[in-house]
Amino acid sequence: MNKSFLIALLVLSCLQSIAQQPYTTVLHNHVIIGENLITKQDIQATEYFFPHHIRNFYFDTITGYLSVQTREQFERGRQSIFGDLLIYDTESHSVKWSKEINYADGFILQSTRNLIENLRNRSHRLNIHNGENMWTIRNNIVIIDELNQIGMGYRTRPLNQITNTLQGIDMKSGDVLWQREVSHDLGWNGIYGINDTTIFIVAGGLHSINLLNGKGWSYEAVTGIKDHSASVLTTLAGLAFGAATGVFFWSTGYNLIGNLVSDILEDDNSIYFTCSEKITRFDKETGRIIWFNILPEGMAGTSRLIEYDSIVFLLNWGIAHRGNQIIHYGKPFLASFDKETGIRKDLRVFFDEKNSILDYEILDSLLFMIFRDKIVSFSLKSGRFLKEKPIDPEDTEGLVVFLGKHIYMLDEFDHFISIRETEPSKLFVITQNRKILQFDRDLNLLSQIQDKTFYRKHLKSNKLRFLAYENETIVVDSQNKKVTKLPITFNAMIFGDKLYAADGKKLLEIDLKQLFDTNTKP
Repeated sequence: MNKSFLIALLVLSCLQSIAQQPYTTVLHNHVIIGENLITKQDIQATEYFFPHHIRNFYFDTITGYLSVQTREQFERGRQSIFGDLLIYDTESHSVKWSKEINYADGFILQSTRNLIENLRNRSHRLNIHNGENMWTIRNNIVIIDELNQIGMGYRTRPLNQITNTLQGIDMKSGDVLWQREVSHDLGWNGIYGINDTTIFIVAGGLHSINLLNGKGWSYEAVTGIKDHSASVLTTLAGLAFGAATGVFFWSTGYNLIGNLVSDILEDDNSIYFTCSEKITRFDKETGRIIWFNILPEGMAGTSRLIEYDSIVFLLNWGIAHRGNQIIHYGKPFLASFDKETGIRKDLRVFFDEKNSILDYEILDSLLFMIFRDKIVSFSLKSGRFLKEKPIDPEDTEGLVVFLGKHIYMLDEFDHFISIRETEPSKLFVITQNRKILQFDRDLNLLSQIQDKTFYRKHLKSNKLRFLAYENETIVVDSQNKKVTKLPITFNAMIFGDKLYAADGKKLLEIDLKQLFDTNTKP
């Protein structure tokens, strides 16, 4: 099901073409930023200095051009609505062309072979070499499928009106290949790649779409509500929503209670999907409903589907989204259904409506769920709840999330280790006051890790892992030995064999070949 898509949110903010006079003020400088601790060689980098704060960047590995969006910043975090788009040639160290930006009018979408300017109610494909317009279409393209060179977005009308007509666009010519009605009134909640040509979009239901011709089936469902009583909704202030839903989500406005859906669960011939009203199994190819089961009214919101043996489990978090906020909604519960018949076998409600499920983890046949003040274990094999472990919120300030494999720390042998990978049979939970609690499968507390520096893996390239903490990144090899320390943060990306990292007005370029032992192959 893995498929790479370039996705931009459908918002009316970003980019306008006003001028094309190239900047000549991008300075560059070669610096030494560290030492390879294995080869004992200096690590060199190139610094690029841009006129304003770097908002976004992209490196085109085909042309060797850097695409950099900047924005002027003032004191106290205030930002101008104006900035620049600069296309910079890293070989000749020259600005090829630039455009002044008005971030109130559109957005830029870039992929390996496409540079798209969405301006007001039109999409323009720009020639990356000179900025000239190659084609224009009355559409706001939001997805580019690089394999098939097809873009997707909604047809627009004058006065920036976005219709519900979803179109497939030939990225080479700008021609409309197909169009189809897919409502976005309740927002987009997810997009899933099934194979090289088929995707599923969750938007007011579930839609199967063939990228080449737009064909497929649709199932309408209630995935959000527009009218609501504020008295029954409470914002989850400061909640770190750990596992979340794993789906792409955007909303049409703050008056919408949205994301009342699950992810999709796929097997060889079927798709399982949950909305606020029911859980349904579909024939993957035809959309024929194989079975459905009605859910208790007003209980289901954002949820996750889990498959085990012949059972589908529905884990309902007890939350929904309002704009960019996570709110309490419905009730947290766990339900189970027979995969073949859809008959509900059990439904267990956690009655504290404001104590939502924050995260879950599966170890073999055991499901563990964390709430702010407790951990609950459940056997997927027997369908029985096993244990509930209360946690004193006064000591921990509340639980937050299960520890992921991307969190590292330094051990006594001066190696960086993934805490989770070292003890795969144990549970690790992060608390609000940054403790890590270790439990066994019977929920016995084994240890507490505190006052340690935790590093988060944010990049990976071949055998190298990049672990960030505050304003630095530690690079480790496949044996988790330290290779070097780099002055970069999370605002970094890898393109081919080069790493780029932005810091204010500065962009750092590092050739990753310097980080490998020259006597070994990466």
